[in-house]
Amino acid sequence: MHSLFFYFLLLYFLGTAIFFAVDFYFWWMERFPRWKIGRWKKEADWSSCVFKRGLKWLPKVPAVPVTQNKHLLLMELLRGDYTRKWVQAWQTGGLLLGVSEYSLKQSAEAHRKTILHFIDENGHWKTPPKNVDFAILAFAFLKNHPHPIVLKPAMDEVIAIIENQIGEDGLIAYSTRKNIRYVDTLGLVCPFLVLYENTYQTNKYAELAVSQIEKFVEFGMFKNSFLPVHSYEKSSGFPVGVFGWGRGTGWFILGLMDTYLTLKEGELKARLEKIVTETAKYYLQFQREDGGFGVFIQDKSTYDSSATAVFAYFYARCFEIFGKPNYFTSLEKSLKKLQSFTRRDGALDYCQGDTVDIGVFSQRSDIMPFAQGMLLRALKIYKNNQG
Repeated sequence: MHSLFFYFLLLYFLGTAIFFAVDFYFWWMERFPRWKIGRWKKEADWSSCVFKRGLKWLPKVPAVPVTQNKHLLLMELLRGDYTRKWVQAWQTGGLLLGVSEYSLKQSAEAHRKTILHFIDENGHWKTPPKNVDFAILAFAFLKNHPHPIVLKPAMDEVIAIIENQIGEDGLIAYSTRKNIRYVDTLGLVCPFLVLYENTYQTNKYAELAVSQIEKFVEFGMFKNSFLPVHSYEKSSGFPVGVFGWGRGTGWFILGLMDTYLTLKEGELKARLEKIVTETAKYYLQFQREDGGFGVFIQDKSTYDSSATAVFAYFYARCFEIFGKPNYFTSLEKSLKKLQSFTRRDGALDYCQGDTVDIGVFSQRSDIMPFAQGMLLRALKIYKNNQG
């Protein structure tokens, strides 16, 4: 009897030690890498290190947690609640866009391995996607592929998911809540729709992408502003969530800019150019003195690296399009801030974690492969236009 009790007690303490060890590991990995964060002597060393870190993360990028728990994380891992496949999809897509644009030649092998990680030899997804989040990953695959016909089966599968999410209003729903129109959809889906149409010669998806953006501008902005709400209800047009969420604004400007750049010259592109022009002027007022953008952009006492990285990319493109020095200044200031929040190993830190639900934001602040990719896209344009 005593022996049985002893083994039970031993098993209990062993299990407790394992759970404690897992929690301690995650606690340590969040804090130790921040030692001497942002101490870069040369800008070239920093950008090179950011690129190398991005390459090392592919094809299987670090998990971005969806759980808000910081204790008993082993239980979350065993249940599969620590992260989600669709979250990892847009992380991978954003990072792949960044490393490809920073150096297509140096990232060619990473690009190939990432495609092979997700796509089989027949051009289909190894694990069929179920969420529209995969559209940004498809966009990253298709954008720099020399033989897009090879990817068509997988691209068609993503298109089928998107079409299944189209509601009675002709617009795309992000989730199973078909009556809600999320700002996230603009950045995740719209550029892919245009690229798919350009690549495979269809004639309806570019119009859908532009309409999705225009309708959000009509119903999803705070009055007389370009502060986007997290989402709006399609029937009433009423806002659902908060206005000015940093990464939500990032989804808007990312979808707007990449859709605009992917469109062929014509009426659709002209319609978006007006919005690009107006938003480029508008958002400058929300940049902090130190170059950052907030968790909520109208609250300059907050900061988020993921929002700042997208704004850096947006203003980098605005400078290319319009050539105005103030856009380059905005880019420069953002990069300086992002440099100060980059770990010694090249990982961009202090990115707000994945959103729990509408208006329920993550309390985590950590690395994010998607933000790493946006930073690399901004850095490439900055390097091309220095001086």
